[in-house]
Amino acid sequence: MKLSDLNFGKVEKDGEFDWLGLTAEDYEGKKVLTFLNDEKYYKEIENNKSITCIVTTDEVAQKIEKGKYGIIISNNPRKDFFELHNKLVKEDFYFTKRDNQISEKAYISEKANIGSYNIIIEDDVIVEADVTIYENVTIKKGAIIKSGTILGADGFQYIRNKDDIIKVEPAGELEIAEDVVIHNNSVIDKGIFGKTFIGENTKIYNLVHVAHDSKIGKNVFLTAGVIVCGRVKIGANSYLGPNCTIKNGLFLGENSKVSMGAVVTKDVKDNEVVTGNFAIPHKQFIENLKKAVEWASSYNITLSIEIMDHPFINSITKYMEYAEIIKSPWLKVYPDVGNLTAWPENDTLKELELGIKNGEITGIHLKDTLAVTDSFPGKFKEVPFGEGCVDFPKVFAKLKELNYKGPFLIEMWTEKSDNPIEEVKKAKEWMLGKMREGGFI
Repeated sequence: MKLSDLNFGKVEKDGEFDWLGLTAEDYEGKKVLTFLNDEKYYKEIENNKSITCIVTTDEVAQKIEKGKYGIIISNNPRKDFFELHNKLVKEDFYFTKRDNQISEKAYISEKANIGSYNIIIEDDVIVEADVTIYENVTIKKGAIIKSGTILGADGFQYIRNKDDIIKVEPAGELEIAEDVVIHNNSVIDKGIFGKTFIGENTKIYNLVHVAHDSKIGKNVFLTAGVIVCGRVKIGANSYLGPNCTIKNGLFLGENSKVSMGAVVTKDVKDNEVVTGNFAIPHKQFIENLKKAVEWASSYNITLSIEIMDHPFINSITKYMEYAEIIKSPWLKVYPDVGNLTAWPENDTLKELELGIKNGEITGIHLKDTLAVTDSFPGKFKEVPFGEGCVDFPKVFAKLKELNYKGPFLIEMWTEKSDNPIEEVKKAKEWMLGKMREGGFI
C-alpha cells in the first residue's frame, strides 16, 4: 500500500508500506508505517530498519532527513495512525484468513473453544477442557495447555484523544514454542502490531498474565500470579517469583531472577536478582538494610522487621534469611499473627517457635485476617476478631509453651466506629478471653 492511497493528510513524499508498527519495536521483513509526534523520538526511527513511512506533523517533517522516508502530514498523527490501523484490521490488511491446521496427533478436549481460522496446533499438543484459543495462534509440538487458559486474547491498549477513547484492535499473533506448559486460568494476549512469543520449554503456572507483544525466552519459569505487561522481553533461563509485576517495555536479561511480589520498573541485567516494591537489585537491598541497622545501632536502637501482608517477607523463615546475612543483634523481627496465618505456605505455630527459640522476636501483633487462596488475594485489614483465619487460642497456647514474655499489640481499625474507645475495650476483653482459653493467663 502507498501513502497516496490513504484518505487523510497531505503526502509530502510517497512511500510504500505493508505493516503498521511502533518506533521502538522491530518488525523483521516488513515495510512499516509509524507515527512521530515529537522529534525527540526520531532517533528510534533511524535505528529501526523496518520503518519506511512516517505520519507526522508539518513542523516535525521539516527536521526529518529528506528522501529517506515516505512522509504524510497530519494535524493529529497519533489519532490518524491508530484509526488507520483499526480500519486496516477490519479490512484484513495484516493477515489472510486460512483454515485451521490441527494435527491428528494433538489431543483437543471436546470442551475446548477453538477459533475459526489461522490456528496451528502441532503434534502431541494437549489442550484441556475450557481452554479458549482465539485466531492467529500457533502452538508447537508437545505443548500442554491446561484448563481455563485463554490464548490469543485481545491486548489492553486504548488511546485517549481529547474526550474520546480509541480501542486499538490487535493485528498480531501468538506463538507458543515446543514443550511449553501453561497451567490453569492463565491469559496470554496476542500481539497488537507484532508477535507475542513464549519460548521453548518455558513453564507458566496458574493465574499468569502475559500481555501483548511480549517475548519470553526458553526455559523461563513464570510462577503463580505473575503479571508481564506489554512489550516486555525476558531472557532465557529466568525466574519470576509469585505475584511479581513487570512494567511494560522492559528487558530482563538471561538468568535473571525476580523475587516474589516484586514490582519491576527498570531493566534487569543478565544474572541479576531484583527484589522489593519498587524492585531494586537484591544486593542493593541487603546493602541498604546493613546501613540502616548500622545507623540504628549507633543510637542504641533495635530495628524490627514486621512480618508483612506481602510475599516479600511474609514469614519468620524469610526474615531469618536476612538475619543470617546481616548478623547483627540490632536487627530483630516483629511478627503479625494475622499476616503469618493468612499465607497457606506458613505454619504459624512453627514460625513463632522459630523466632522465639532464636531470640529474634521483640513483640507480637494481634490481628485477624482472611486467608490467601488461589482465587482470593486475602484480606489484611478491617477483619473483625473471630471472623478471620487466626486460631488465637492455639497461638496463645503455643506462646505459653515457649515461655514468651514479650509485649503484645492489638492491631485494629476504628475509623468507622461511632465509639472507637469502646471498640478498643471490647477488642482487649475479647483477646484476654482467647488468652485464657489458650492457657496463656
